[in-house]
Amino acid sequence: MANNSRAVLKFNGGAEQKILKLNYGVSRNTDVSGRVASDPSNALIKITVEATEDSGILESLLNGKYKPTSGEVTFNKSHEEGTLTNLKWENGYV
Repeated sequence: MANNSRAVLKFNGGAEQKILKLNYGVSRNTDVSGRVASDPSNALIKITVEATEDSGILESLLNGKYKPTSGEVTFNKSHEEGTLTNLKWENGYV
């Protein structure tokens, strides 16, 4: 289904969904001299996916607001077959 797209989302082990737009950020604490003083935390991922019959994300939002989710975004190479990189998370919330 989404094999030819530049990025795909796999949410809670469900089917792949084509990503139309993605933005994410991660923060780290620094010490007084500006050096990194913590592991990455407070990640926020904003994803717009192509509409499908799959309602897993919406169901997670409405019925499982205190239940952690997991997922993976796979970025595909643009001019050849294969995976460029993956962005995975566990214990996330919608």
